[in-house]
This record gives sequence, C-alpha cells and structure tokens, in this order.
Amino acid sequence: MRCGLLQIQKFGIVKPMKDTCHMCLVVLEGEHTEREREEYCNFCFQAGSLVYTKDDIHAFRKRYFDKMYAEGSNEFVARFHTLLIGFAPYWKAKRGL
Repeated sequence: MRCGLLQIQKFGIVKPMKDTCHMCLVVLEGEHTEREREEYCNFCFQAGSLVYTKDDIHAFRKRYFDKMYAEGSNEFVARFHTLLIGFAPYWKAKRGL
C-alpha cells in the first residue's frame, strides 16, 4: 500500500518510495535518470531553471495533461496523474503545507 511518499510493506515495515520529481511527481528513473537537478525531471527543469515559474497549479496541470495526452497516455491516466500533482513537494510548499 502506498501512502504519500512512503510505501508500507507487509508487517508494518515502512520504506521510502522511488524518487519522484518534486514538481510533477514523475518517477525519476529510465529516461529521467540524467537530469540537471537531483529533485526535478527534465520536463520541469531545463537550462538551469524551472520551466514553469508561475504559481498557478491549474495552468501547470493543464500543460502537463496536454503533454501526457500528446505522448499517447490514456485520458483517464493523464487526468489522474495531473490530479496527484497537487501533492508534489513543490506545490505543497507553495500552499504553505
């Protein structure tokens, strides 16, 4: 069972989940292993700065949904993933959580 950034195993053992981007929650492995900053994927961080610098999470979600859908993701999967973006550390910090 997964809970936040922790994965709860059988017998109550808790271990950290795989590393994820702090802005969009994409898993940082595979095509995302070579990146400029440790905590961000290549989609969110390019040329030494964050690609999206506004504070509007809704516009970022739309931008990310459009990217996922254009790359061939199922609409339901893309919508579900963009819903989860609000739980990313970057956006939680913006809301003061």
